[in-house]
Amino acid sequence: DAVLMYLESLGNPRKFSRLARRISRRKPVIVVKSGRSHGRAPDAHQVSPLRAPTAAIDALFRKAGVIRVATIHDLFDVAALVASQPLPAGSRVAVLGNSDALARLAEDACEEAGLAVASSLALGAEATAADFAAALEQVFAAPDVDSVVALFIPPLHTSGLEVAHVLSAASQQARRTVVCSFLGTPGVPEVLRVGANGQAGWGSVPSYETPEDAVRALASVTRYAQWRATPGGRTVSPSGLDVRGARALVAQTLAGESTAVLDEDTLRQLLACYGIEVWQQPMVHSPDDAVAAASELGWPVALKATAPHLRHRRELGGVHLDLAGQQELRAAYAALRDRHGSDTGPLVVQRMAPVGVATRIAAIQDPLIGPVVSFGLGGAATDLLDDRAYGVPPLSDRDLAALVRGVRAAPLLLGHRGGPAADLPALEDLIARIGRLVDDVPEVASVVLNPVVAGAVGAAVLAARGRLARPDLPLDRPARSLPG
Repeated sequence: DAVLMYLESLGNPRKFSRLARRISRRKPVIVVKSGRSHGRAPDAHQVSPLRAPTAAIDALFRKAGVIRVATIHDLFDVAALVASQPLPAGSRVAVLGNSDALARLAEDACEEAGLAVASSLALGAEATAADFAAALEQVFAAPDVDSVVALFIPPLHTSGLEVAHVLSAASQQARRTVVCSFLGTPGVPEVLRVGANGQAGWGSVPSYETPEDAVRALASVTRYAQWRATPGGRTVSPSGLDVRGARALVAQTLAGESTAVLDEDTLRQLLACYGIEVWQQPMVHSPDDAVAAASELGWPVALKATAPHLRHRRELGGVHLDLAGQQELRAAYAALRDRHGSDTGPLVVQRMAPVGVATRIAAIQDPLIGPVVSFGLGGAATDLLDDRAYGVPPLSDRDLAALVRGVRAAPLLLGHRGGPAADLPALEDLIARIGRLVDDVPEVASVVLNPVVAGAVGAAVLAARGRLARPDLPLDRPARSLPG
């Protein structure tokens, strides 16, 4: 009925994902994976090899329809539900029980887990088995209820055995997903079992020790049911890719070496093979150099420090924007040097980008799961809050939409508080191209586009960094057929 797994690693991530996605369309695959403490978010300015954070592994599991749980306890909680009850048709939940306190706890747990409480029936501490039967009939008749959380705490006058019989009988007839919490009673008590020889089978009602356990299992299965009910997305193949040229350039750059940090020109050529243009930012060593560069690029311009602690940090004086003429540019140059001295690193000049939202697109080759793409808004707040979304190539149209809209700061891209809406298709196209690059050329160990200014029309890549390394991931060989 279901596949339960404890994982420490994935071996070949592509093969795992392909098999898991195929199996999950027919039966649930439930996984508890150790090693959550080792995942961390990539630093915004770091391009050395990094492990993808736990959120990236979550993205791989979501893509494959895998139900990821946190503990062995949760593993069996979810298994008990999928092995005995139908999948929920939606996320609308009815809560009923003979304890107001338990009902409130269940409602809170539903809200935190993303389930909508359609109705809540408080039956009172004196509720009888007949009261439970009437309440169940009422919620099962409601068109806006997809699943039921039934709660029971033993009172003085009502037999739990009678309530269990009522719940079991009602569940068999309802064709709705039912979970319950006979407080402190885990598993499937005998009276709630339906099956041959008294064994728990299809139609049995799993009981959980607490309302929160019941809701947590229900929420996991609801998300899985939504995944199964949603058609798979269309893999995006951007136009104008020169895969052969990119591979030749990487091979030439890595000749005789195991790793290489890409210089600006080589990285620009590599990204151009995938249709990504990086804006020019010539390095300058004097005010006269800066003025000459600005005159060639076109005014207005920006003057930027390149030292890691000042890069993109306008609040620290590392960036001066909208410099419209020689006098302003020379003053900005002097201000940078006066404030930071030689700690600025080399200075660069760049023409001003259109008004828009600064974002960051990055990808790494993770030693556990292979290529991983991330998206977030630019700025220190994103780094501090780790507000990034992750995807695992090959990316579908649904993956790309989820990446751009999956960060907490996404409203800033959608015209928050009257601001201009960003060109989301342009952002998605850039992410798709980066995803194809790290998928097609595994020697691209990491690449960062930061900042990418998403304007009303188009998205401008103002800077990029990258690194190459010979991969040590297993080859992606065709999956063998499973027996049976």
